[in-house]
Amino acid sequence: MRGGIATISHRHALTNNPLVEGYDPNKPTSYITYLDASNLYGDAMSNPLPVSKFEFLFHTEIDQFDLMSIPPDGDTGYIIECDLIYPDHLHPLHSDYPVAPEHLTVNAEILSPFATQFINKEWKSSKKLI
Repeated sequence: MRGGIATISHRHALTNNPLVEGYDPNKPTSYITYLDASNLYGDAMSNPLPVSKFEFLFHTEIDQFDLMSIPPDGDTGYIIECDLIYPDHLHPLHSDYPVAPEHLTVNAEILSPFATQFINKEWKSSKKLI
């Protein structure tokens, strides 16, 4: 599977910066940071990729797997496939950058009534948007 999240945007942010008009010394100081990372593909291709010695851990072995003991710069990498419980009350907190994005095809059936009114009739009849 290729692709993924290409941007993380927060539509509105407020700051309480001493260098900005409206600074309130009674509130905690806060700043806004804009980060632009270029050449992410090139960076990924410069890092080691798995080429051999693949192993699969099964249900009976996963209880002994300690994810937190793996160094981020270790020689061995892992791909973990799991089922998640992601409570609804956390969704607004992570709306700008979802914890577990999924690969899916958007169709008319999963859109809100508001979004559905912007779809033309051909797409509605095929129920496929992309």
